[in-house]
Amino acid sequence: ISENFPLHVSSYFLVDTYLRAHEREELIKTLVDANLPLTICGAGWDKFSLFSEKKASKITFRPEVSFQDTFALMGQAKITLNLMPLFQHGIHDRIPSSMLNHSVCVTDKTPFLEKHYTHEKELAFYNRNHLSLLPDLLTELLLKEAKAEQISECGYQYAKKYTNWNQIGKIIISLLS
Repeated sequence: ISENFPLHVSSYFLVDTYLRAHEREELIKTLVDANLPLTICGAGWDKFSLFSEKKASKITFRPEVSFQDTFALMGQAKITLNLMPLFQHGIHDRIPSSMLNHSVCVTDKTPFLEKHYTHEKELAFYNRNHLSLLPDLLTELLLKEAKAEQISECGYQYAKKYTNWNQIGKIIISLLS
């Protein structure tokens, strides 16, 4: 299998795409059902069947944006909601990117993230297996602005210190040594 690993990964691409789309749908549906204000970026979301006129009243749809424009959106957001891809032993760039843009990162848990971050210190965790608890977490962060600002500042300082290219380079070199 190790010789054919790239071939196997490539052949499961569509399965991964389907699973991620399903998980995004469940996540968004949970927040829409809780009637939370949302800004959703990306093509086609406004046509999604789970958005009735009434439920869509608190949703702002933005068209698909370029990768570099996502940083400006994060800088405007109080909270950036992240759903980790299916790799569980790493970090997605959305996490430090949101932190470096002073947005509270709310992400699902992974073993890697739990090892390196503390819930409600640098970011906030939700459990993708218990999405019903997510609206309460988001509501609390929206209502308790001082708490959200403290998490945002701590996350910013942490990301600035530990997720810069110099630090990442040191990690890569240590792995290669």
